[in-house]
Amino acid sequence: MDLKKKAAEFSLLLKSIKADEICAAGYARKYLEHLTANSEFYTAIYRQVLSDILANSGKKAGEINMVDYGCGNGLLGLFAWYCGFSKIIFQDVDEEFLTAAKNLCERFDADKVSFVHGEIGLLINQRQSIDAIAGTDVIEHIYDLVDFFSIVRTLNPAMVTVFTTAANPFNPLIRKRLRSLHVQDEIVGGDGSGLSGNAHPPFLEARYRLISEKFPKLENARELAVATRGLAGIDIKNAVQQYQLTKHLPVPAHESNTCDPLTGNWTERLLTGDEYADLFNKYGFSIEIKAGFYNSYREGAKGILAGLLNNIVSVLGKTFSPFIIITGRKK
Repeated sequence: MDLKKKAAEFSLLLKSIKADEICAAGYARKYLEHLTANSEFYTAIYRQVLSDILANSGKKAGEINMVDYGCGNGLLGLFAWYCGFSKIIFQDVDEEFLTAAKNLCERFDADKVSFVHGEIGLLINQRQSIDAIAGTDVIEHIYDLVDFFSIVRTLNPAMVTVFTTAANPFNPLIRKRLRSLHVQDEIVGGDGSGLSGNAHPPFLEARYRLISEKFPKLENARELAVATRGLAGIDIKNAVQQYQLTKHLPVPAHESNTCDPLTGNWTERLLTGDEYADLFNKYGFSIEIKAGFYNSYREGAKGILAGLLNNIVSVLGKTFSPFIIITGRKK
């Protein structure tokens, strides 16, 4: 299959999409508008993802059942369908995005597709086998990666997984920027501007309110709110109850990482390459982490500059790339 040709065709199709016909007003529409405005770049990313799946699965496209996990508007899965993959499952915890993915599939008359609203555990009862799980800009947001990869192994010990993430731990400039973003979400909160997601209060304050409401007689709720950074939902309650028994404060998330205590969605979580490798290896998967690339498809000076930056990436690799591609396969 000529994936490059397929990507060029798909990119042109995306340009014909009117986001307001696919999504209700809100974050999903803004994000789809961003993706379609930069369709050549994102389709190039999707092409790389599918190329890695094909290279590591040992199967032809028509033999692969794939999950587009954290599918968002569903463009990755839709491209896999366009390239002739056997079956595509679109999965997301956000109903607004999943609805957009359904609408896009209807717009393209996509067949052999299904939709799952919720976490990965819901796939265990799927009737068909799953050969590959892929996602763009999702792995850095998954609340419990240990649980996630445990379920992946249950679904298929020979699963091929491919994830891209802009939370590139190898690039020092990205690390610095994302740590500032962690602090902002933790201390200041988010205003919902741009593509930053929905507005939210400071995560620290949200944890403090949760703890104060569930444990109104607790004197050091503020201290526990600080110590439970990186926990969400029932895990916060369990951590406080454990503290009441042992008087040992929980250990906050590594470095500056933080998550929404209501949803468990991490703010661009930074894990080291070794941490990713340990995680994949624990569940029987080998791992390859490759450098991504800059958007050289832009017109004018920005496109030229991105091309020059990609030349530097070819030398410096992941330490200079804007995102990374993480591929897992059975050892």
